[in-house]
Amino acid sequence: YLHTLNGGRLSRRLGSGALLCISFAVTNEWVMTKSAFHHSANYESLVLYGRAEPVDDDAAFDAAFRAIINQIEPGRWEHVRAPNDKERKATALFRIPIEEGAFKSRTGGPNDDPEDLALPVWHGTLPAGG
Repeated sequence: YLHTLNGGRLSRRLGSGALLCISFAVTNEWVMTKSAFHHSANYESLVLYGRAEPVDDDAAFDAAFRAIINQIEPGRWEHVRAPNDKERKATALFRIPIEEGAFKSRTGGPNDDPEDLALPVWHGTLPAGG
């Protein structure tokens, strides 16, 4: 599911029925090596293809938002106010069935060349937080 401003450029594009490409990437750690060439990152990357379908029914709209909110914090939906009519009208909600996708990730530590291992340089992983 994806939500955006109703009537905006993105909602018009999503509603056109065109094939979409959506990508996500998360960098979890920086991988520091003894050589500048082999520095890397531990990450997760996802690319999805599909065609958006508008969610117009109020019950389906609330069910989608309930799932999103409860994924952030289980049970939260039961403690917050559901979207009202004004918020529903301002928000375009789309369901995007996945037609195709690709996932790629890297985990682990440094991959130093054997000849670099004796260099007096620290190597390991660092959190990628800002």
